[in-house]
This record gives sequence, C-alpha cells and structure tokens, in this order.
Amino acid sequence: MMLPAARKKREPAVHFDPADSENTEEELARLQRRVSELEDIVQLEKLKNALPDTVVSQGTVTPDILSPMGCRARAPPKRYMLSSEVLVIIDEERRVPTTLADLMKDAAGRDDKRDDDTPKPGTMATPDLDDFSLSKNKKGAAAPPPAPPQPPSGYPLDRIMTEQSLLKMKSVLALQPIPPTALDAFGYVTDCYDKDSNTFRHDDAPYFLSLIRALCTETASLLEEEPLYRSISSPCYVFGDIHGNFSDLSYFLDNIINFRDLQFTPSNLLFLGDYVDRGPFGLECVLVLLSLKLGYPGQVTLLRGNHEDPLVNGDVRHYGAQSFKAQCLQLFGNGAGQEVWELVNDTIFRNLPLCAEIDKKIFCSHGGIPRFAGGSDQRLRKLKDPNFPRLAAFAMFDAAPPDDLEWVQLATDLTWSDPKDDEASPYAKQDAIGHGFYHNTRGPGTIAFGRNAVETFLQTYGFEYIFRAHQEKSDGLRLSKSARVVTIFSTSDYEGHRNGAGMIFVSHMNEIRLVIKKAHSGPL
Repeated sequence: MMLPAARKKREPAVHFDPADSENTEEELARLQRRVSELEDIVQLEKLKNALPDTVVSQGTVTPDILSPMGCRARAPPKRYMLSSEVLVIIDEERRVPTTLADLMKDAAGRDDKRDDDTPKPGTMATPDLDDFSLSKNKKGAAAPPPAPPQPPSGYPLDRIMTEQSLLKMKSVLALQPIPPTALDAFGYVTDCYDKDSNTFRHDDAPYFLSLIRALCTETASLLEEEPLYRSISSPCYVFGDIHGNFSDLSYFLDNIINFRDLQFTPSNLLFLGDYVDRGPFGLECVLVLLSLKLGYPGQVTLLRGNHEDPLVNGDVRHYGAQSFKAQCLQLFGNGAGQEVWELVNDTIFRNLPLCAEIDKKIFCSHGGIPRFAGGSDQRLRKLKDPNFPRLAAFAMFDAAPPDDLEWVQLATDLTWSDPKDDEASPYAKQDAIGHGFYHNTRGPGTIAFGRNAVETFLQTYGFEYIFRAHQEKSDGLRLSKSARVVTIFSTSDYEGHRNGAGMIFVSHMNEIRLVIKKAHSGPL
C-alpha cells in the first residue's frame, strides 16, 4: 500500500562556482558528499514519520515499504555497533550472557589486584591505573542507561555460515591445498600437547627443530611480500596478547575452526601481537600461528607487538625462565636454541605488519595510534609507505640510527603506547606533549593518547573504533575514550592474576560481539 504523498518542501539551493575554489575537483566532491548527507537526513526524517520506531532503530527497511514521496526509502547509514550482550565462558563450559555495563564498571582485577604494564628495557614498570567509566559524558552529566540485554544468541562463538558471510569470504575460501609444512607443524604441536595437564612432550627434538626451520623459511617468504599495513574485511575474529598461553589459544581456536580446517570457517583471524614471554609456551604458540598463516595466508593476519622484538624477548634477566629466549635454550640447548631464537626474530618477527584496518572502519594495532605533531596529517600515508623498513628492533628508541629514527618512532608508537587514563588529573598537564598526547611512564620515546587524540584520529581517517591490546584487563576486555578504544587481552590467569581472556568478533552485519573466557574458578 502506497503511503500518501507529503507536500514537497523547497530545499535550499546548493551553489557552486568553480571560480571561487582553489581546487575545483576537491570542492565539487565535498559538495556532492554534503548533498548526499542531506538526502540521507531528509529520507530518515520521512521514514521516522511513516514507520514504527523499532524498524528504524534496527537500521532496516523492508523492500515493499515506500517513502512518503513515493520512492523507496533508504536505510540509515550503517555504523558498527557494540552488541549489548557480552558472552562469558566459565570453566570452558558454562556460558552466560552479561551486559556492557557490567564490563565497563569493573576496571580492577579480582581482589583489586592489577598487573604492572611492561616496561621498556632498562626502565621501571608503572601500575595500570585504568579508572575510566562510561557513567558520565563529556560535560559531566549522567549518561543515558545502557540498552537492555538482548536474548541469548544461542551460539557461544559465532560460526555463522550465512550467504552474506560466505560471499564476503569467497576470495579466500577457495579450498586450496595446504602446504605440507603447515600441516606437519600444526599436527606436531597439537599432538604433543596434553590438555589435562597443560604440558608439552617433545620426544623428537631433531624433528621439532627441522619443522621450525622449514616453517620459518616458508612463512618468511610469504610475509616479505605482504605490506606492513594490512586491510582486512569482516567477518573477523580479533585476539589480543597471547603471551605463551597455549591453553587459551587452543581453546579459542578449537571453538572457531570448523573440522580443524580454517577453510570451513568463513571468517578472518586477526592477532594483535605479543605471542611470547611471560607464559610457558611461547614457541609452541608461535608455531601454531605460523602454520595457520602459511596454510591460510588470506585469512590470518599476525601483527607485531612490543614483545616481537629481540631486545624484549631476549631479556632473560628481566623475564627469567619465561622469556622467549630462555624457552628456546631450554628446549634445544645453547647452540640450537640460540639458532631458533635468532631465526624466529630475524625471519618472522621483523616481517610482521605493524597495524591493520577492518572494513576501513576499525583501526587495529598492538599499542595504539601514532603521535601527531600538527600541520598536515600524514600518519596513514607514512604507515602505508612501501619504503617503511622492516626493523630488526625498535625498543631502544634512544639508540636508533638517525636514518631510521622516524620509522622507529612510528613503530614504537604503534606497539608501546597506551590510552591516557587520568586526563583529569592535575598532574596530566605536566605529561602533555600536545594534540592530546602525553608522555608514557613505560620509558623513553613512548606515548599515551588522550580523548582528543582519539577523536582527531578517528575523524581524520573515517575510523569508528580503535582495537588494541598491550594491557592486562580483569575480564580480558576494556572500553575507554567514549567506548571508541577497545583493549583486548586474550590470555587468562596471566602470571597468576586470575584475570579473564577476551576476544572480539566483528560480524559481516557491522555488529561487534565481545567474548570473555573467565579464569578458572578452581586452584591454579
């Protein structure tokens, strides 16, 4: 049934004179975008008057509904929305939904214990004082109550094989043959793992060593051809720090990968770095992730974190037996162990991308965003520069060669930075370096980014969210800076802190779903 036509109001004319513009093409494009925005606003207002609120709020319009002008109504522009339901997994079995409000209000760990952030080499650690709350808006007024929780979705980790998701993934779901090295490495590591005792048994060290050499050689040739700035499409799973926690990594992968073959899972996988150190099985975690990357290069993206740096993962004095280098030496002895440690750092870690974007709307890195010093904003252009060097190390900013200083600073910003937690503190002004950025207590050359820095970055480049890792959170997930910055930490029971492990799923329907795997309730 056609709705009665409304009297058409005269819209203000849009005047454009090429002689008044220094850059005619840019001005014309800007005006065309503005006209399109005005059309969307007008259509949306008409739609609100004609349809039930529930239809409009869901951002959907049935095909047979016509606008009051007799034309098909446009759906409101799609935005990425955080799902109001958060899935919580307890003891790997019982799954219960919770709400975003529950996640936001709990900033401290169990028993109010917090973990020190990782210091740069030679510096002292500083506690994570993440006390952000979404209970107030910018002006200090009480924010509206959160949306009520949705009914349970019915699936713990979303494996939706819908027509849309399969179409979006058709370029990588080609059922290509998997390289034998990837199959052998994945099979060997998973077969050597005993889930009940959370231990590995490596009975054939020479074969294990030969697998590592072959896997690193083949994966390195693949990584060398990929850019350091990656573009990914949804649907996509996003993981934060792993830190040698094979138990949590294997649990998530077992629930995500159908039939132990990623080609039957219509989703991309994005890992935000920090695969080694501070956990018992850094090498095994790296090998499983490399086998997935080699076997499914179009579906798996591994970013570089601050621990994918030999100056950090080789710091045996600081991390002791849980450093990556110490684990390699323990498994293979001084000679072969040193070879493995150098091989992984030289061929793999230095070639990992530093950042990525999902659907051109979500910026992802291990630490955060690069600093801005004013003037023309060229940050993304530099990050996408094909001449960006593949740095062997960058943790010691003060010791960087002069020619690499700019690149080392960008890499440091992407892997070491944190959200600024106490911007309202009177001491924050002392740490300010301009444009919403602050000095970071992690060490020389590191920064923290505040709300203004986040808003400027998002508005300049059209992003809606920033996904990052780098900090332990009590539930493995944390929202800050008006819920535009999402911290993901994917290892539970981190150094005995009883924290949860978090993971995020970005659906092809522009919905962001949060998953929390709680720490074990029993004794460690």
